[in-house]
Amino acid sequence: MSPDSKPYIPDDLIRYIESNQDVDLIYDLDVEREIIDVRPTTIYDVKPDSHIILAQTEPPILKSSEGRRVEVTLVYRHLETNKYQRYGFPATILVVLDRHELPSGGTASMLVVSWPLRFRESGVRMHHRIEPSGAFGPLFYFRQPEEVQAQILDISLGGMRSWTPAHWDLKTKQLLRLRAVIDGQEYRLNAQVVRVTPMGRNQPGQVGLQFKDMPDEARNRLKKALEIEAREERRKLSGLV
Repeated sequence: MSPDSKPYIPDDLIRYIESNQDVDLIYDLDVEREIIDVRPTTIYDVKPDSHIILAQTEPPILKSSEGRRVEVTLVYRHLETNKYQRYGFPATILVVLDRHELPSGGTASMLVVSWPLRFRESGVRMHHRIEPSGAFGPLFYFRQPEEVQAQILDISLGGMRSWTPAHWDLKTKQLLRLRAVIDGQEYRLNAQVVRVTPMGRNQPGQVGLQFKDMPDEARNRLKKALEIEAREERRKLSGLV
């Protein structure tokens, strides 16, 4: 993309702002200090051109955050290419509702944020993700719900996105046990589910995971493998191979 060109923003993004749509709320970002606080949530209700009501996050956002500027992001699937891209919009936390009345008669904590005025590509990650080639060395295995090798779509030091068997019923925030084999060494770690993307009835799904409790040695080995893969990726793009 040339410096003067603008990123493509789909015209129909606004239709994704609807009830039951999963989104991520970027509450805090400080690249220099390597702090990123992303909290998954779900759109509960919308008032077009006015505001959006989100489910409370975990950990919860406090009333002292009213007036705080945040970013709300979502994943969009381009129908022409079947590729996924994350877009976001800046928003203000207008109100933290401690007891929002539900149609069922109960109450729940909710967040009211401002309506999107503009969208932009959102690539907020602390770690660069790559799409591994067949030569990528590290292997990851799910240890639950059953022992299955992860079919990795993209991966970084912070997490990965993988295909999952059609019969799995994973939930956001669920903690999974993984096994990694890097440079012939086996490591055990946990990963938290941050995104579940169904692909259709009886079809494999996709899951986004954030690595937890990765041993330092495994992290260092994975970092080197990612650096090698990234170099190869740049060489291919430059036409050197």
